Amino acid sequence: MQNNTVVCPVDYVKTSFPFDPTDLDPVLQYLSNNQPLPASDLVFPVGTITADGRLDMCKQQLGVAGMQLVTNALQYNTEIKHILMGTNAFGNPGAQAVADLVAVNNTIETVYLGCNYIEQAGAQAICEALATNQSVKSIWFKRNPIGSNSMENIIQLLQQNNHLRTLDLVNTCAGDGFLTLFEYLKTNTTVERLYLSGNYLTADMMEPLSEMLKVNKHLRSLFLSVNNIGDKGVSYLVRGLRQNTTLEQLGLSSCGIEAGGMQLLHDLLNTHPYLKWIDLGYAASTRALNGKANVPVHLTPMKDFPAQADYTHPDSKAIKSVYR
Repeated sequence: MQNNTVVCPVDYVKTSFPFDPTDLDPVLQYLSNNQPLPASDLVFPVGTITADGRLDMCKQQLGVAGMQLVTNALQYNTEIKHILMGTNAFGNPGAQAVADLVAVNNTIETVYLGCNYIEQAGAQAICEALATNQSVKSIWFKRNPIGSNSMENIIQLLQQNNHLRTLDLVNTCAGDGFLTLFEYLKTNTTVERLYLSGNYLTADMMEPLSEMLKVNKHLRSLFLSVNNIGDKGVSYLVRGLRQNTTLEQLGLSSCGIEAGGMQLLHDLLNTHPYLKWIDLGYAASTRALNGKANVPVHLTPMKDFPAQADYTHPDSKAIKSVYR
C-alpha cells in the first residue's frame, strides 16, 4: 500500500476565527431561537440556511471557537436537518463539539465534516456520541486523518446504532484498518452507501472486499474511485459481484483499469441485472492523489453502459453545496 496522505487545504487546527465576532451573531441567534426554515435560502454574514433544512457553514474559517458557538446554538434546534461543516480547521476540539451536539439533538440527519484535520480521538468522540442517536442517517468523515485505529470506533458505532445508512470514509488514512471494516460489514444490516475513494487501496485489498460483497445483503452503493485497483483488483471484485444481489451503484473512476478489467466488467453486466450504474470516468482528485486514469471507456466494450453514477439519493442532495 502507498503512503497514506490526506489531500485537504487544512493541515492544522485553528483555535479562533479571523472575522469580527458580531458577524456570527445573526446566524447564532436564528439557530438558538429555533426559527422556522426560510422560504428561500437565507444568507448570513457567516453561513447559509436553506429552505430544505441545511446549515451550510463550509469554508467559513470557524476554527475551534466558531465551531463551539455554532454547535451550542444548535443543541435544541428542531429545524435544521443537515449540518455542513467542511473545511473549517476545528480538529479534535471541534469534533468534540459535534459529539456534544449529536448527543442531545434528535433532529439532525446529516453530519458533514470533510477536511477539518480530525484525528482518531475526534472520530472516537463522535462515534461514541452517535451510538445512541436515532436521527443521524449520514456521517461524512471525508479527508480527515482519522487513521486505522478509528475503524474499531466506527465498527462499535455500527454495532450499536441501526439508523446510519451512509458512511463516508474518503481519503481518511485508515490503511489496513479497512480490512477489519470489510470483515465486519459481512454481517452489517444497516449501511447502504459506503464511500472509500482516495484511500490508496490496492488490488489485493479487493479480495477481502469481494468476500464481503458475496454475503452482504444491504449495501446498495459502493464508491472506490482513485484507488490502486487495476485489472487484478477488478477480477477480485467481479467474483464478489457475481454473488451480490443488492449493489446498484459502483464507483471505479481513476482506478487504473485497463482493457482486461473493462472486459471483465462488461461480461459481468451482460449476465448480472442488479448493478444499474457504474462510474469508470476520470476523478477530479486523480492527480492530487497520484491516481491512475482508467483506459478511456469509449475504447472499451463498456462504452454503451451508463458511465456516470446516479447521485440523486437524498443523502447526496443534502451535501450538494459542499461541491461548489
